[in-house]
Amino acid sequence: MTNYRRGYDAERKAKEKLEGEGYYVMRSAGSHGQFDLIAIGSMEVLAIQVKRSKVNKIHYPEMDELKFWIFPPIVHKQFWVWLDRQRCWKIYTVL
Repeated sequence: MTNYRRGYDAERKAKEKLEGEGYYVMRSAGSHGQFDLIAIGSMEVLAIQVKRSKVNKIHYPEMDELKFWIFPPIVHKQFWVWLDRQRCWKIYTVL
């Protein structure tokens, strides 16, 4: 499986999870921007970067880059990592 396909699969899983929670989700297909998904809920908007990993790393340099984006208070920046071995999400909110 290619890296692109692995990343796409993680983004699709995140999208399905968010839609199940009632969000309207837009995927930034083919983009190399900072955010892969934008999820719009009734009370908040999430700007999400999605990654996939075999191990639970503590530090992701890409997460630091999200700190410089400034949004209105209802927009929350998040960094989601799909952990292959644990088959679960590790979700970080970036302040």
